[in-house]
Amino acid sequence: YKIALLSEEGKFNCVKGAKSLPFTSHDKLTRFLIKANLKCSTNLKKLPKKGVIIFDDTVIPKKYSKIIENCSYVYSSSDNKVVWGLCFILIIYVYKEKIDILDIIIWQKGVKTKNELIREYLIELKENNLSPECVIFDKWYNAHETLNLLEKFQWKYITLANGKRIFNTELNELENQCKTGDDNKIIYKKMH
Repeated sequence: YKIALLSEEGKFNCVKGAKSLPFTSHDKLTRFLIKANLKCSTNLKKLPKKGVIIFDDTVIPKKYSKIIENCSYVYSSSDNKVVWGLCFILIIYVYKEKIDILDIIIWQKGVKTKNELIREYLIELKENNLSPECVIFDKWYNAHETLNLLEKFQWKYITLANGKRIFNTELNELENQCKTGDDNKIIYKKMH
């Protein structure tokens, strides 16, 4: 259903969505919607300890669709410009060979920032006693509030930071900063 939803421009219905999926009827999509519990089904309390949390966002351009709910002008790194489209934040948990999709959040411009949404989700994960070995995210999510929250939880993290960004090493105790070629730093936070 999600693939059909993302594949279509303009107003969406199950008849139109079925056309973009081979071997799927509009009745099958309708039955799915009636029966589906569209909430995340991963039981956070049963996830194994020492996995890796990864979060990242992606933009689906919808340049011909001016009516789709939650569309806005957002920066698309794959297009290297601002585009009209939908922005999704994907949160996954990786343990050995198993990948669990924890959530797919549709970001709504003007409601909460992506960093605020991620901090709320990290708090929920902590409240469910999840104990990841590491959290990985790109530099768009390394707001000081997010890094401070990870410090408070004593969770390791890996991210990029602008090469000119100054960290208070007394507070953060960053042990390994590797310079990359594009004026970014790879930040690895190792807890004692």
